[in-house]
Amino acid sequence: MNQIDVPILSNNFQNKIEEVIKAAHEKLEQSKALYAEAESLLLGELGLRDFAPSNENVAVKSFKESFAASGRLDAEFYQPKYDELLNQLKKVETRAGWKLETLGNLSEPLRYGSSEKLEYLESGVPFLRIADMRQYRFDP
Repeated sequence: MNQIDVPILSNNFQNKIEEVIKAAHEKLEQSKALYAEAESLLLGELGLRDFAPSNENVAVKSFKESFAASGRLDAEFYQPKYDELLNQLKKVETRAGWKLETLGNLSEPLRYGSSEKLEYLESGVPFLRIADMRQYRFDP
């Protein structure tokens, strides 16, 4: 350790660094407070501020109620907390006049590599895809 050179900076420069670090710390604290405020507002609007889902991780459902209805086999999907959350959101949906939608109903299907149809041109900015990679090089 006694062999490492350490620069001795001017007091003015050290004071500037201190100001920047203190300002960054203040911004961090402000961002945490704003995030907490936004989270509280969102949870309030969704009726989830005081929502406490079950810790139970077992759900007994028939084949018709499970895989046949959802196409899902993973155990995580069937935990009671998700049914409870959906039921809570449905209550708020009715009360607030909202409509619950699946993401699939709100978006267009993604196409390979892009959500827009690609048009290949001879000039302009090159567009490379992983499919264009051959033996660690791009093959246009």
